[in-house]
Amino acid sequence: MSLISEPAARKEMLEVGHRLYDKGFVVATDGNLSVRMGRGRFLVTRSGVCKGDMTDRDLVICDQNGQTIRGGRVSSEVLLHLAAYRLVPI
Repeated sequence: MSLISEPAARKEMLEVGHRLYDKGFVVATDGNLSVRMGRGRFLVTRSGVCKGDMTDRDLVICDQNGQTIRGGRVSSEVLLHLAAYRLVPI
């Protein structure tokens, strides 16, 4: 499994969030996005952000327990994302 660099992950996350919003798959602050960047490091969308208006400031780095390493507050939904990542070890 190839892991993504933080700059590439940020760029991709913003593009995907904007496309999801533009196509009507998410509205307002629906849902969250995440990507595993390495062992114990995840890039996730900040709590309460509109994917159509998302900027780099709306992305948070957290650890495998959902604790913020850098950025804003993560959504409680991040625990579901992290459980899924635990099922697919790197």
